[in-house]
This record gives sequence, structure tokens and C-alpha cells, in this order.
Amino acid sequence: MAKKAQKITQNEEQTIGVKWDEMTNAQKNESIIRSYSAKIGLLNKIAREENKPELAFWNKNTNLEELDKTAPYSPATGKVYENTTAIMLRAEMALKGYESNTFLTMEEANKMGATLKKELDENGKEKLTANGKTAYVKGVKIPYIEKGKWVPQVDKNGNTVQVQAKDKEGKLKFDENGKPIMRDLKEFIPHKEPIIETTTLYHSSQFNNLDPSKFKAKDMNKVHQKREYFAKNPEALNKTEMVNSLTINSKIIEKLNNFLKSFKAGKNYEVVKQFKDKNLFKTLDMKAKKQSSISM
Repeated sequence: MAKKAQKITQNEEQTIGVKWDEMTNAQKNESIIRSYSAKIGLLNKIAREENKPELAFWNKNTNLEELDKTAPYSPATGKVYENTTAIMLRAEMALKGYESNTFLTMEEANKMGATLKKELDENGKEKLTANGKTAYVKGVKIPYIEKGKWVPQVDKNGNTVQVQAKDKEGKLKFDENGKPIMRDLKEFIPHKEPIIETTTLYHSSQFNNLDPSKFKAKDMNKVHQKREYFAKNPEALNKTEMVNSLTINSKIIEKLNNFLKSFKAGKNYEVVKQFKDKNLFKTLDMKAKKQSSISM
């Protein structure tokens, strides 16, 4: 499946001839939807061609314990990924054959002493980009709304304003020589209008020297808190998700929505069986008629 999954990577690299920074929000959203639709579509195609429907997680009945156990999360923070992000990471796990469900950003991995792996060809040689630069493995782009940016404050002379840094407990920080550790003082500058941006999540196996002993345990506290809320406010489960915008079969979208709702509500996920085979209906009708004639 991993080789077939390379097709999706190639599709994701195709653009409409416009650089990301030059795209409008509508174009960015379209690009993300196209990429996500292709990924889900490919997984569905592989499951169908290999006659293994359960390769696509939405075709498999899954109890709550398994839903929680396999939920993608960040080993850097323990945070559980939810909603459409979780759907795309589960699809990535299936397509690439990842055994673990740990995904994190390059920045998070770098802080843990790890580096992103270089992309290799079938012969194990390093790949290069179209610009001749070193190519690195690809991750999953996750969209978010950026309302503004934090930038360093400057004084009237144009110098960056600095203040002494504090630790998590609010105590002032000093270096090994007893000198104050300084940091830039930043201010939030809002955009004229919100901008769609993306962050990239990589599987933990895509990094060199990422020590599993440094991983944080999965933190399900917020998930459980939300489940308590949904139990009291079940109508909130009907919130429109990004998966509804995917350009894929409506039956798959329905299953993905049910999958998300099951996780949110803390319930087992059961595949809704829908009879679409007309011959099957005819068979059922004939059996019903026979049963009816016998009882008469």
C-alpha cells in the first residue's frame, strides 16, 4: 500500500500554478479540499481493489476502547487530534502502514533533538527538489485560521524591546553565570482579514533520533470533558465538519461523519449497512412471499 500511497504525494505536490502565499483564502481552501479528497479517495480505491474494505477505517466496526487507543495524538504535548484532522491522520496511518498513532510538527521534534528525514528514491539515494535542493519526507498539511501575527516590539529608535524571561512557575530566569535571560517582547498585529494557513504534521517515524522515552502519554482529559458536554448537549454533535466539503462519494462522507460523532460522543462506531443491490431486495421479497404463503 505504501507504494500506491506515493500517488497521493504526487497529487499533493501539484498546484494550480499559484504560490500558496499568493492564493486567496478561497483558493487555499480549494487546494486543501482537493488534497484531502484525493487522500480519502485513494484509500477507498485501494481497499476496494484489494477486496479488503476494512483497510478503510470507516468500513470497520470499532468499539470505543479501540477508537481511543488508535486516536492520533502529539507525543510532544499529549494532545489528541480531533475532527477532520484526526480523519486525515487516520487515513495517513492506513495509507503508509504506520503502526503507531503519533504525529507532531517539525518544530516539536526539533526541540526533542530530532531532525526530519530526507526523502529517498527506490535505490536509497537522496531525492532533490525541482530547484535542486535536498528533498525531505512529506507530512500532512493541517489548515487553521490566522487572525494576526506576533511580532517583536520596537522602541522609538527602532530597537527591539526585551524583558527578562520567566519559567513556567513565573520565576525570573538566569543563565549559569547568574545573568538574566532576556527575550524579545512581542505584540499581536491583526491581519486586515483572517488568513488560512497550514501547519504540517509528520509521523514520528519520519524523524531521525526521535527518542520515544521522551514521548508524553496521550492526554484524554479534554476529550472526556467534551464527551460530558455532548451528553448534555447532543445537538452540538451535528456541527458541520470539513469532511462534508470533500469531493468524494456521499456515502463515505456519511460514514466519516458518523465516525467522528462516535468518537466525540464516546460511543462504539458501527457501520450503517445500506442495501443497494436490487437483486438482494428481490431475494428478500421472494423469501417474504414464501413465508407468507406458508403461514397462510
